[in-house]
This record gives sequence, C-alpha cells and structure tokens, in this order.
Amino acid sequence: AWLFRSLMQRVFDRDMERFKRSLEKQQTEHEVQLRAKYERELESFKDRLQQASLEHQVRFTRLHEKQAEVISQLYSRLAQADRCYSSLINPLQREGEPTLEEKWKSAQEAGNAYVTYFDEHRIYFEKDLCDLIDNFNTQLHDSFLKFAIARRPDVNDVNLWSAAWKGLSEGLPPIRERLETSFRAILGVTEVSKN
Repeated sequence: AWLFRSLMQRVFDRDMERFKRSLEKQQTEHEVQLRAKYERELESFKDRLQQASLEHQVRFTRLHEKQAEVISQLYSRLAQADRCYSSLINPLQREGEPTLEEKWKSAQEAGNAYVTYFDEHRIYFEKDLCDLIDNFNTQLHDSFLKFAIARRPDVNDVNLWSAAWKGLSEGLPPIRERLETSFRAILGVTEVSKN
C-alpha cells in the first residue's frame, strides 16, 4: 500500500508538473498573443491619430492661408478706398489733381469694392472686428454724405466738410491696426520691442 501510494504520488506529481508547465506555456503564449494584438491595435490607433492630426493641420493651414489672403485683399481695398476718399474729402485740394467729379467717381468705385469685398468675406473675421468695420463703413458713408452736402453751392459749409474729413481720418487707423495685427498673427510675426 505504501509503495502503491508512493507510486501514485509520483505519477500525480509528474502529471501536476506537466499540467503546470502546460498552463504556464499556454499563459505565456496567450500573453505574447495579447501583447502582439494590443501592440498592433496601438500602432493602428497611433496611425489613425497621426492621420487625423495631419488632416486637421492641412485643413487649418488652408484655412489660415485663405484667411491671410482675405485679410490682405481687404486691407488693400481699404487702403485704396482710403486714398480715394481722402483725396476727395481733404479740405486742401491741390492744383493739378483730378477734378472733384473724377475723385468722386474713384471714391465711389473704391468704396463699393471695399464694402462689397468685406460683406462677401466677413466670415473670416472675428465678430468684434466685423463690428468695428461696420461702424467705420457707417462713418465712411456719413462722411461721404456730409462732404456731398457741404459741397453743394447752396450750403457750402466748411464745418460740415471738416466733420467729414475728421470722421474718415479718425475711424480708419483702429481698423488698419486690427487687420495688421490679425495678419501678423496668422503669419506668426511678433513685434520686437525697441529698448
């Protein structure tokens, strides 16, 4: 009985060791498979994340390029309108310049081009800048009307003409500064302080 029990114990221990090794081997294989699966999934996730990041970057790069182009074009049209209106409304008209009628026509064309462009592209600007430009456009229109009334022969009011000039010359600098700041921000240009 002791011999039989001892023999059975050895067989049992041997089978137990084989079973343990088999379980350890299965566990190791399973861990390797899981690790490989998770590494593949992680790499796939990283690739998708990198692709999404690249798409996002491309989309916003294009948006910034378009926004920079719109700001540049608006600034150019604003500058042209400013030159034309300033030449027309300036109280000091010089000899040899185009006639007031020619200046009037140029100012209307430049002003309409600027206002139309802004209206068609206002989506590219922050709301507070749009509000500032809208207020200036109202000032521009008012200055134009004041000038038109001041120049009428039956009115000929220098104070009204001066008010038209003042409205134009005071309303424009803040807009130009905001457009310049927005454009520089898109380009990544920072101001260097001079000390």
